[in-house]
Amino acid sequence: MTYFYIGTYGSAEEKGIYLGEMNRETGDLQLVDGASGIENATFLEWDELHRVLYAVSEKENSEVFAYAADPETRKLKVISRKATESSGACHVSRSRDGKYLFTTGYSDGRISVFALEGEGAIGEISSLIRHSGRGLRDDRQSEAHPHSIFQDPHHEYVVVCDLGMDNVNLYRLEDGKLVTHREIAMPPGSGPRHVAFHPSGQWMYCVNELNCTVTVFAYDSTFGDLKTLQHVSTLPPGVRWRIRRLRSPYRLAGGFCMLRTGDMTASCSISLTPRTACCKR
Repeated sequence: MTYFYIGTYGSAEEKGIYLGEMNRETGDLQLVDGASGIENATFLEWDELHRVLYAVSEKENSEVFAYAADPETRKLKVISRKATESSGACHVSRSRDGKYLFTTGYSDGRISVFALEGEGAIGEISSLIRHSGRGLRDDRQSEAHPHSIFQDPHHEYVVVCDLGMDNVNLYRLEDGKLVTHREIAMPPGSGPRHVAFHPSGQWMYCVNELNCTVTVFAYDSTFGDLKTLQHVSTLPPGVRWRIRRLRSPYRLAGGFCMLRTGDMTASCSISLTPRTACCKR
């Protein structure tokens, strides 16, 4: 069996994080347990070394939780919880060396960095910054909305997608502090949401929620720069819906991007060219 956790929207009284299992021979899925006590556990991050699950609680005064997972039952026990000092925290991830935890506050533009303690417990905030600006659309981009945060595979820079500003920003992580390095302007009204890196670290893929495209970048880890190679639509002709996030940047057998839609229960795949890792429909 393969086990996995699912975060959901819901009140703290409801089960908000579910444990599921998949039969690898048949592909059958089922829910086997659930944990309550967290409101709107909308994004999860798993630490395999310490068997710790991190979850953001997306609400006005957001929090981030750390759960120890029992090695036998996989039941979750809270080992720490901290205020993110942001509103609408929607994403959580760790630095590649496991020393820091990142969260983004969609509603107020704040981005938090926490030191991680022994066994994966969440320490104090080491950095708190705030995006300011807007994009083209009045309905979704009247202010900054940082939607995701990832450190690159080379451990050099931290990448933040801001849906509200139409920006992909790069930061240096210096002693737990985020220091602005470069701001990459995206096409107006695109709404960058999530990124994923090619396994080689040479390319980065950004899914744009508002205009239903994927942007392919060449990534220079030495100088911390992104060169736009391609913008490609994720939609078939005549179809209109909203793409939510990039699921997987690459598969070795043939190579393709997988994306999931937000307004429909559907997904799409985009093939990647072998040498340039660009997308082709």
